Amino acid sequence: MGQLALEADKLEEFKVYMAERREAILEQKVADGLITQEQADALKAQMESRSADCTGDGTNQALGGMRIRVNSNGGNGGQGRRGNR
Repeated sequence: MGQLALEADKLEEFKVYMAERREAILEQKVADGLITQEQADALKAQMESRSADCTGDGTNQALGGMRIRVNSNGGNGGQGRRGNR
């Protein structure tokens, strides 16, 4: 999706939109008791760092992209592409 945003010259808008969505997901996970606020803050910091490095061409995907995955015990569910779960 980042590549499509890049091609449409909308990468920055896309990054803002995705950050807002991910933040809402984290807030819901905290509210549901799935993760602590500290875990949410750490995940948000990781996402902000990845977003800053995002060029929209997929080169950041090897580092886990900007996905949020939290396993059932509240930990980070892993990094990387689908094959690395």
